[in-house]
Amino acid sequence: MIQAYIHQATAQPRPVQPEKSRRRAIRQGAAAAAAAAAAVPMCLYLLSSSSSSS
Repeated sequence: MIQAYIHQATAQPRPVQPEKSRRRAIRQGAAAAAAAAAAVPMCLYLLSSSSSSS
């Protein structure tokens, strides 16, 4: 889902100022890092719960 969003955002390049594009890239990177940080504990929790239940 995140990769599709990034692909969709990078699919249509539009002319922007370098600082604005850099700021958007930083914001996208921060959002991706936050999503990854939020997904890691969830995956660990699902793995631990599924392995302990079986």
